[in-house]
Amino acid sequence: MELLTVQALTFRRLYVLVFIEHARRELVHLNVTAHPTAAWVWRQLIAATPWGCAPRYLVRDRDAVYGRDSVRRARDLGIETLLTPIRAPKASAIAERLVGTLRRECLDRLIIVDEAHLRADLTEFERYDNDSRPHRTLALETPTPASPVTDGRIACLTSAHRRVGGGAGALPGSRSIGGRPEGRPAASLTKLDLPAYPLDPAGEDG
Repeated sequence: MELLTVQALTFRRLYVLVFIEHARRELVHLNVTAHPTAAWVWRQLIAATPWGCAPRYLVRDRDAVYGRDSVRRARDLGIETLLTPIRAPKASAIAERLVGTLRRECLDRLIIVDEAHLRADLTEFERYDNDSRPHRTLALETPTPASPVTDGRIACLTSAHRRVGGGAGALPGSRSIGGRPEGRPAASLTKLDLPAYPLDPAGEDG
């Protein structure tokens, strides 16, 4: 668990609380507020551990915002709180690394308008980081890996064709004929009839 600050366009300071699962590096929960309190932090902990899915340990620093009785209340949920030493960010290296990634790849590239804007951007980053971003610690897997596809045919590459073409499915002012835009070469991606090759379950190319 880590608390970080973000400066908005109006010079208002916003606070972001993030929970990350150590084994899979999964961003479990995050939320934003302009006024962090012990009661708000407690609600976020409850939201991060739904239906009794509580971790064995909770690693955090000694910030007073968590409240004096936070250790006892967490223990009531079956969670043992591990407090890091003062001014020792390496004691919570995984959370600190996440904060650095979050700033470099998201927050440093944006001008945050308000709390709702920040929450929306962080929610999108959470989805990207969990589902799409490979992690070296996980052998370039994502924290929430998709189910592997072991067989099947490629029926149509229309969506891939559109992405490669910059998001447009047809040339400006053209119309589609037989599944391909008029004016495109006959060897369009959507016209390729690819054979069905079984994919290696291990994900190896050769």
